Amino acid sequence: MNDDAKILHCCWFGGNPLPEYAMASLKTWRELMPDHEIVRWDESNFDIRQCSFVSEAYDAKRWAFVSDYARFKVVYEYGGTYMDVGSKLLKSVSPLERGKGFTARDWELRAVSPGLVLSARAHCSLLGETLEDYERLDFEDSFAFMSTHTVNNMFARVLGRYGYVSGIDSLWEHDGFVVYPSEFFCPKLGFGGFRMTQNTYSTHLSSASWAPEEEQFRVNFINRWAPRIGDFAARKIARVLKLAKYRSY
Repeated sequence: MNDDAKILHCCWFGGNPLPEYAMASLKTWRELMPDHEIVRWDESNFDIRQCSFVSEAYDAKRWAFVSDYARFKVVYEYGGTYMDVGSKLLKSVSPLERGKGFTARDWELRAVSPGLVLSARAHCSLLGETLEDYERLDFEDSFAFMSTHTVNNMFARVLGRYGYVSGIDSLWEHDGFVVYPSEFFCPKLGFGGFRMTQNTYSTHLSSASWAPEEEQFRVNFINRWAPRIGDFAARKIARVLKLAKYRSY
């Protein structure tokens, strides 16, 4: 990555104040990476009408999908590192920024998750291809569409053209761009909290804010109870409670 691309990007669309967890995460960015500029992208500095997908997602108030496109756009144009505002740093990612770029896998799905982190030099071809895929799409405000066009799905399709495979939790590399295993940016939850290793750079809790209420209920239950009763038990109970509450798996 270019030495002058010392930028930490984040997105926050919709006009609501940043929640406390986001403020706490950003505090770790400032403390652990003081030589980087933090740039927050929102309606004041990002053109939400630049393509149909992002414009339609914005009109539907699907802020997560606006951010999905925006992260690829700003890192492609400026270089630097994007992270969700829910990513709490444990140590600086600067050592990883010395290559052409990187992202990481989510521990639950063993799939690439550019919400955890997305870092690249400006005009990285993989990000350019992803933008082209977005720009060929019209956004559809339905669960069927959103569940098959998550940011994970979109980037996985591009990486798949070069041999990337989802469903495993190992390091993958193509032409200097690296996908790190989940322990780097999304350690597994278990008794007592996250199971971190010497390779762990950050922690991240998904909220599934774009998903239907029943899926948000399931995810939030797991986030809350896995550190107390273990991940396996939390998932089993969450499924039962979701079925009882919403009559849905």
